[in-house]
Amino acid sequence: MSTERSTHRVIVDYSRSLEEMISAGRYDVHSPFVAERFSVSGQGKKELVIVLFHFDFDIYSTSIEGNLVFAEMDKAGFSPAKVEGLLALGESEPELQLQFSIAAWGSLWQSPWDGCHYCPILTRCGKHRSIDTRCIEGGWLEDTRFAAVHKEEQK
Repeated sequence: MSTERSTHRVIVDYSRSLEEMISAGRYDVHSPFVAERFSVSGQGKKELVIVLFHFDFDIYSTSIEGNLVFAEMDKAGFSPAKVEGLLALGESEPELQLQFSIAAWGSLWQSPWDGCHYCPILTRCGKHRSIDTRCIEGGWLEDTRFAAVHKEEQK
């Protein structure tokens, strides 16, 4: 198994609402559910180091427990990034999501309809950047990156 990582420094501005963070990212298309399902908590501005985990194979997950992505992050001393880190990354480096999708499993919303855990994800449709939600239980293509932060930074 091979895991690659890339590191990106971002500034999260907690004085902005989630809707303002989405707007600042200038997404052409975005899911209306992101602002309804996820929230941010923090004050002022905070620098985060976002590490993107990349696996060189497709991942299939039937549950959160025992999930390879969580296990590899934990083993390396990281936790999944939250939605505010994901949005700060998309704002500061918009070309990244044109190369690959980026998921933030640190912000999860469980659907009362299907029981699935949904996370925010930066994706593209042609040349258009978007933020959407995606069920983490299921298949993830090899080109997906999983955003993480060092466990001490997530506090």
